[in-house]
Amino acid sequence: MPNKVLSIPKEFPQDRLAAARLYHSRLDWAIHALFGPKERVDSPGKQPVRQKGWRKWTAEQVTDEYLQEHFGNGKVRNVGCVVRDPHVVVDLDSKPDKGTSVREWLDKHPELQRAPRERTGGGAHLHFICPDLPVFRNPQGKLHNKALAVQLNEKVWAELFFDGLNIVLAPSKHPNGHTYYWEVKGEIPSVTWNQLQTWFGFEDPADKKEQSKRRPGRPAKEEENWWEFYGGNLKTMRLDDL
Repeated sequence: MPNKVLSIPKEFPQDRLAAARLYHSRLDWAIHALFGPKERVDSPGKQPVRQKGWRKWTAEQVTDEYLQEHFGNGKVRNVGCVVRDPHVVVDLDSKPDKGTSVREWLDKHPELQRAPRERTGGGAHLHFICPDLPVFRNPQGKLHNKALAVQLNEKVWAELFFDGLNIVLAPSKHPNGHTYYWEVKGEIPSVTWNQLQTWFGFEDPADKKEQSKRRPGRPAKEEENWWEFYGGNLKTMRLDDL
């Protein structure tokens, strides 16, 4: 896969079955079915139809019969993808203004303009190939299985979706009524982990120090017994002495 040129064609189908077939045949993506935006599930529009084992779903398991069953049967199902290395997706969101702030942020970053980009319900998806992406682990050494998130400014958030995570693809429909579509097409660029960090500020979870769970205003643990280090008489203590 790293040696294969991956590109979003200029003429992209609006039919979900045709789009699913294109993603699978031309890009080798692990396409799977997601519940539609109006179905009564916990996360309509984004939740995988297959409840167990979807994280291990691969492109090799996808058959035309499977695609026909889920996207050609008259049901309104969204097109999903279980991201597989070295493919990564950066999800930019500013949901309150339906992506307006995301577009303003992107306008200030010309280095990202040529990356294939989908217009989503709350912003945009940017697609990259990142061959040197590390295997993420949390500070305890366990595999990290959630998208990396960072706040870019007051209104815009970025999430990095990597191997084993689920992403929604065009022409799926968002619960707010928006239909995902490719607003920038062409070859998916190869980037480095360092570039992703520079552009978006992502951090390896293993490098993050555990945040204190204490309530705001409560002293840190090492400060709680401050009186043990006070050399004076507590009964006659003056604020100046403290």
